[in-house]
Amino acid sequence: MADEITVVTGLAVSNGGREAEMPVNRATYDQTGTDFVCKTQSIGITEEAITKGDIGADNGGLMYVKNLDDTNFVTIHATGETGGVKLLAGDHQVFRLNSTPYATADTAAVEIEYLLLEA
Repeated sequence: MADEITVVTGLAVSNGGREAEMPVNRATYDQTGTDFVCKTQSIGITEEAITKGDIGADNGGLMYVKNLDDTNFVTIHATGETGGVKLLAGDHQVFRLNSTPYATADTAAVEIEYLLLEA
């Protein structure tokens, strides 16, 4: 089979008479295996690995992650990294991995929901 994975993205702004838009884009990808990880995980204020099971995320896996917390943010990053993808309360994101994902909560533990796929 082919194109088992679908990612849909778009972004627009309208503020003070100025507007910009990146239209909705739909991309499909082949899944390199048949396994995936879909779960929630509590993330504390010290760096911890996101559970990935047997998924080979080091080879460019795709990840959807949502911060389920109402107040605090969480950062998804490579181990030891100070930057990364910052998810404010309620934020969600899709991105491609180049290493095993780690996460660190800001002020207090947060719950994240995620789907991790080999791609």
